[in-house]
Formats: sequence, structure tokens, C-alpha cells
Amino acid sequence: MSNADLLSLLKTYMDTRLSDIESSFTDTTHTLEKKSSGPVQAERRFTGFGTEGVGLSRDKAITILNEALYTLKKRNKLIRIADKSEEGYKTVQEYLSDDLASDSEDEKKIRAVDTRAVKKLKSVKSADRKQNVRKRQIHFTEYFQFLDYLWGPHTFDRFANMDNDKVDKFSSLYWNPGSSAVDAFSCHWAQENNPLVTPVSLVCKCINHLVRCKAEGTPIVPSWPSSPYWPLIFDENTEYISYVLDVLEFNEVDRILVSGNTSNSIFANGKFKGRF
Repeated sequence: MSNADLLSLLKTYMDTRLSDIESSFTDTTHTLEKKSSGPVQAERRFTGFGTEGVGLSRDKAITILNEALYTLKKRNKLIRIADKSEEGYKTVQEYLSDDLASDSEDEKKIRAVDTRAVKKLKSVKSADRKQNVRKRQIHFTEYFQFLDYLWGPHTFDRFANMDNDKVDKFSSLYWNPGSSAVDAFSCHWAQENNPLVTPVSLVCKCINHLVRCKAEGTPIVPSWPSSPYWPLIFDENTEYISYVLDVLEFNEVDRILVSGNTSNSIFANGKFKGRF
């Protein structure tokens, strides 16, 4: 068989295969056209947050949106009441405990609950004073004001709680009413001037975090040259480390230290005789 005969047979075979493919494609196209020419029916299904709704009506959707809008407005209103009131969310609690008033009476209601919140807070403070609680010495406030005059104004008390915070913003180990953050080391200290009355065991970590954040701060620590944190303040020639601006030593610590919740601390029971 010559090459021409082989070429002719190959051409015939390819023409036959292409014809079969074209016919199959045409049949498939007609089938799809018939299916698409019928009515289109689609079922919309909305899922989320563990609920499922099919065929949600327009009226139902409007009702849900209106309820959400009402809830949002109410929440924002409570936030505004708390922000404007001296007693914050205590006023909100009094407001919610009363029956809802009409719009015309709402202003009077807010003033009334604000007054009740103030009275309750005063009664709580009065009860606390009657208990055997050690009062803060006036010298402690003067001491912090003196530090604020030297290196302030301080803006963020990093190791405090609702009972001993010195400035408006403070962080505590656990959440406290009014706290701006939890766990001081989880925050970046830059853009703030930080008074740092930290536990002795955390002084090294505190100074290192202050340096890493390139922040300003006033650590208040015992004057212990043998402590691990001493080389972070002075070098081997007893000169300041490069990031230290100034150091002051205070002798009369009994006029500075005040007992907190841990009354058996060496700094609270009067046994500490060193300097700060």
C-alpha cells in the first residue's frame, strides 16, 4: 500500500470522527435550549447563626429590620446617658430598672435616675468608711503630684486597679470597672507617659517592655543594688543606662507607701526600712 493510500484512509477516518462529534454537540445544544426555554424557578434559602428561613416575606423582613434599628438606637441612647452622667453605668442601671416613659417624660426620668444613682453611690461610700479600712495618707497624693510635676503629665497607670489608679486610664491584671486594658504587657506603651508601680518580680520585664515600646515611663522601685533590675538602670560605673533620663531616691517611704489589699506585704506592714 502506497503512502497516498494511507493518507486517504487517514483522511476518511478523521472526517467520520469529526462528523460524529459535531452531531453529538448539536444534540446536546438542542437539549439545553429546551431546558432553558421553560419557566425558571429558584428557591432562595438564607442561613446563618443556626437559623434558616425560606421565602422570607417583605413584611417580615421590614419587621426584623425595624426591631434591629430600635435595639441599636436604644443601645446608643444608653451609652450617651452613661457618658453624660457623673455616675456612668450606675445611672443606666437605674434607668433600666424603671418603667419606660414616654418621649415627653424621658428627660425628667433621666434626671431622676441620675439623682438616685448618686445617692446610692454616696451610701455605698459611707458604708465603706464605717468599716475598718485604712485610709490613704495625704502624703501619697502629694508624692505622685510631685512625680507628675517632674516627669509628667502621666497618662496611663499600667499596674493599678479601681482602688488605687492615679490617672484616668489604667490597666489591671483582671478586668476592673473603668479599666482601659487588661494585662499591661499585652499592650503597646508608646504614645503614653506611664507611671509604673509594678511588683518587684516584674520590674525587669517592665523596664524591658518600656524600652522595646520606646515609651516614656516612671518606674517606682526599691533601691536594691543587688536586685536583678539594677543593671537595667545603672551600668558598671554606676552611670545611667542610655535610656534613663533621671533617678531620684526617697528616704521617707512610710509617707509614701500605703497598704492595699495585701496587708501582709513587706511594703504595707511597716517593716520595709529601705529607700525608693
